Parts: sequence; structure tokens; C-alpha cells
Amino acid sequence: TEITNCLIINNIALGKGGGINCSNSTFTFKNNKIIHNQSYEYGGGINFDNSTATLSNNLFFQNISINGGGGIHYSSSDMTVTNNFIVNNQSGLGGGILCNNGSIFKINNNLSKKVEDVHTSCSCNLYVQEGANDF
Repeated sequence: TEITNCLIINNIALGKGGGINCSNSTFTFKNNKIIHNQSYEYGGGINFDNSTATLSNNLFFQNISINGGGGIHYSSSDMTVTNNFIVNNQSGLGGGILCNNGSIFKINNNLSKKVEDVHTSCSCNLYVQEGANDF
């Protein structure tokens, strides 16, 4: 699946993936704006479970997730994140990005700014939980 040059704005999910929820697939996501989305679980902007994904040249702005990954959450996934703006996202854990459950990730040339982890003492944009690897 490929999503290019789209605006994903003002969506709410009671589960995972306020803007997009991707599970068990291969996904390319480039030149998109993901703005003001909300998830009551994981991945305010976008959520990946058991997937392979490439994210490049996207804007993740003011997305909110209650549990983790305000901008991006990926679990048990292989992820490459390059040249993205990840700005003003909020979450319980990993305001910008939360990576967990054996995920493999490569992060290059991204701008991350002013994120908030609420409900925790960790104020970080990228939160890597046990079992995730690579940088």
C-alpha cells in the first residue's frame, strides 16, 4: 500500500491509529500531512502492527494518543523513518514516536520538536521499549 500527497486531519479512533491504522502489511507513506488526529490507545497519527513501513517527507503535527506514540506507534514492525517533521505531538509514552515489541527501526534526518509525554516522568520524543532494536 502506498499513500502519497494526502492530508489526514481531525480523525478520532477509539482503538489504535487516529489517522491511519496499518496491520500485517507493507506500507509506503510519503509527502503527507497528518494533523490533529487522536487515538484512545496507540498511534495518534499512525499506528503499525506487524508491518513493514517506510515513512518519508511527512509532517506529523499535534496528534494525540492516550497510551503511546502521539505521532507514530509501531509494534512488532520493521520501520524506516526519514526526513519527517514530528512536531507538537502528545502521548502517555513517546510523544513523537513509541517503538516496542521487537520492532526494527531506522531513523534518519528527522526534525522532532516540542513533544509531551503526559502521565509519565519521561519527557521524550522517541521512546524505545524493551525488545526494539536498531537506530
